Amino acid sequence: MKKTKLPLRFHRNGTFCGDGTFRILLLSDLHGGTYCSPKLFRAIDALLTETSPDLVLLGGDLLDPGCFDDGVCTADTLRAYLSCILEPLSRRGIPFAVTIGDSDRACGMTAEELFAVYGESPLCISAPGSDVVPVYSSKIDCDARTAYNMFLLDSTASPDGITFGEAAWYYDTSRAMEEENRHKIPAILFAHHPIPEYILCGENPEETDLTGIRRGTFSYPAHNSGLFMACLERGDIKGIFSGHEHTSNAAAVYCGITLASGGAVGYDMPLSCPTHDDIRGGRVIDLYENGAMETRYVRLLDVMGLDALRDPGRFAGGGTDFIRKR
Repeated sequence: MKKTKLPLRFHRNGTFCGDGTFRILLLSDLHGGTYCSPKLFRAIDALLTETSPDLVLLGGDLLDPGCFDDGVCTADTLRAYLSCILEPLSRRGIPFAVTIGDSDRACGMTAEELFAVYGESPLCISAPGSDVVPVYSSKIDCDARTAYNMFLLDSTASPDGITFGEAAWYYDTSRAMEEENRHKIPAILFAHHPIPEYILCGENPEETDLTGIRRGTFSYPAHNSGLFMACLERGDIKGIFSGHEHTSNAAAVYCGITLASGGAVGYDMPLSCPTHDDIRGGRVIDLYENGAMETRYVRLLDVMGLDALRDPGRFAGGGTDFIRKR
């Protein structure tokens, strides 16, 4: 098991092994750049204040071609943008991990070039491609014991989305870590694009206890890598989380695994795929050292009030866009 440059550890909340907690805030689809709404930076700050996470996962589509000159991001313009969105994290000393989204790749930099800039921050703990990040035990005498794993998969490296190779990598890595540790390690998994099984949750809302808002049609690659079946067979994954869907913050439980959308934070999506004011926000994921996991969605409207609206004079939501009554 690799060690990150900033090791993550459960909080020791009591006197017994297994009672620690660790909180992740998933912020997806920022769609920003040189030219983006300053509300994006205030939104990130407000969500951090509201949730007090131990780790922020930037779940893809941090960038949008429409927010850069000629649609192209450079290392210098990326650094300038990151200095704004990471300032609230740096001020609090909160580490972050990153997954790549399709809009990120559309801005003219490769994943390796993007991560070279992300990695300049001492708070960045992830790497390009498939990655696994451990969260260590809260027990002082268990410094080397992994209590939870976070798998980060790149669903944009191939036009087919998550590939058979990535699904096999997860399966083999999970099995190898079980053999190394002599027990199964609970885990969660992130990828920017939702997997096809999300569709089954939407078609069976009562059977899957679907909660939250789900509008429109999920956009996912037609190719099914078999990742969900690999997770089901391994039995370590408690939840699979994604971004990409700007009009969904829904969560459901399918075959015992939570499938949840990260919603969107950004204010500058293309008009063809905007987010709605009643969906904009972030997803909290609480991990417990005993292997449990809980998740909930935090809406910016509930945190910032009317300042969370993209346009103070209008409200977009529920498939409508209308003048707000003052």
